[in-house]
Amino acid sequence: MSSDEMGPHEFAEPPEDSLWNRRAREEREHLDRWRAFMAQPWTPDAVTPEALNQLQEQSIIWLDDAIDLMAFGLGACPLDPIERAARRAPATRAFCEAARLGKFALYGSRNAGSDDGQQIPTRYFDFPRRLGGREPSRVLELDLADISDDRVFDDDHAGRRTKWFDVRIDQPGSFFEWLRGQAPAKTPERSTLEQVEATYLQRIQEHRGKKNPSRDEDVKWLQQKFGIDRTTARDIRKRLAPPEWQDPGAPRKK
Repeated sequence: MSSDEMGPHEFAEPPEDSLWNRRAREEREHLDRWRAFMAQPWTPDAVTPEALNQLQEQSIIWLDDAIDLMAFGLGACPLDPIERAARRAPATRAFCEAARLGKFALYGSRNAGSDDGQQIPTRYFDFPRRLGGREPSRVLELDLADISDDRVFDDDHAGRRTKWFDVRIDQPGSFFEWLRGQAPAKTPERSTLEQVEATYLQRIQEHRGKKNPSRDEDVKWLQQKFGIDRTTARDIRKRLAPPEWQDPGAPRKK
């Protein structure tokens, strides 16, 4: 059909609720969601002791293995390429910043498939870097998306445009030490109510024949011992403390 034969309906926008529009909207929201995720700082939620132990068993820690550990932990890489890239980006930024600060050393080659390996200078990371090439990526390159001004790029400062190939960690021990330092400290699990009550009853038995603690002393002991709030501690004491532990003047239990 030629353009002369087309009527106005041929150029009309698809209906707002059309399948095409719904799919386009879903894809746009999907992309926006992961783009926002990509901009967030890296968090070490995926770095577990189990994940660290598994990677430590490898004789060589390649760039892609280190980044995937930081991004996914022991979990499988997502099938969605947008999600994979979005999760790897914050991990890569944190990884490169640590390399810039000298937390660990990286080793690589300036030419693909070459054996001219050498340690990558820390000043190379004065400019933002990203994973380059196809997956699995063992290439570092300049991240132009993070350059926000009109600086002239030449090769006189740590090879700004230089790519490094076959990148691996030169000192795995230093890398694991840094990574363990990023992992959030595990907080002790809160005791169950049954455990708290059992321990408190044991405390009562151990105080037989000794000076009885005041209400405030007892409540503070419960709070410090189990990390519970004051209201809960007072309720436990009210229910379980013997009559002789009541404060002077307080009504005694019958």
